[in-house]
Formats: sequence, C-alpha cells, structure tokens
Amino acid sequence: AAAGAAPAGAEAFRNSYLNLALPLVALSEPEPPETFRLPASADGARGEAWSEWSRVEVDGGGGELRLSQLVARLEERFGHEVSFLSTSGGMLLYSPLSPPASQQRWLSMGVGAAVDEALGGGRGGERLVQLQASLYDEESEEDVEAPPILYRRRD
Repeated sequence: AAAGAAPAGAEAFRNSYLNLALPLVALSEPEPPETFRLPASADGARGEAWSEWSRVEVDGGGGELRLSQLVARLEERFGHEVSFLSTSGGMLLYSPLSPPASQQRWLSMGVGAAVDEALGGGRGGERLVQLQASLYDEESEEDVEAPPILYRRRD
C-alpha cells in the first residue's frame, strides 16, 4: 500500500455491541487516523502524507537486499538522508553516527541477517520484518519520523 493510503475506509471497521442482559445496543465507527506530512525534499518535491495505517512495503525482488541497498532505496523514495533505521522493537540497525568500522560491517550484511543479529537470532522463519526510520530534514535541521517500513525477506 502506498504511504498515506489506508487499508480500507473507516466504515469498513464499524462495530456493534449487543448486551442481552442489559437493554444495551452500541454502534461505533472509528475516526480516520491522524495524518502526517514528510517535509519537502531537497529537489522541492512536496513531502508525501502518511498515517498510522500507512506502510511502505519494500521487497528485495530476486534476492536479499544488503542493508546499504535498503538505506539507498529509502533515501531515494523519501528524498532525505536516513538518520536512523531500527527494528520495530527499537534495536538500531543503521546510523551515520556509528563508528565507521561498525557501520561498514552492518551495511554489508543482508537485511534479514542484520535483523537476526540485532535481535539475538532465532527469527529466521519470519518473512515480514517491520522497521522504523528517521529522516534528516536539512531545512529544519531535525529528524522526522518516516512511515513504518514493511520489508519482505527473501533469504
């Protein structure tokens, strides 16, 4: 799904509650999620809008992407430098502030291998990995949150 696109309209998530012990019938429908906008990129392109329902799906294609390839794809997609890339559990996979030797080691690893090592192994069966990225906005000189990234493993 594209960033900013909800999986379905809010009306698809309507809920009804009926309690026969009490004379109670309740109907509810969720509010649409709050939307966020990424800052404009360096080339002047307007930043895309996204919500908590959004996901950026990345597929390795024919094989496993190296972490450096994933970072390059994300930078191209969003038009900003990736300042942090971590697992959804908060384990850091990439930061340009890391020592160069450590950074080189992690960037040369496949995404699946990097996630497994960061989380202590034992996760080889999971085909989808949710990652979180922060992007550096040069104009405001701040990090901004990117939509969650859903990476499809191909190892």
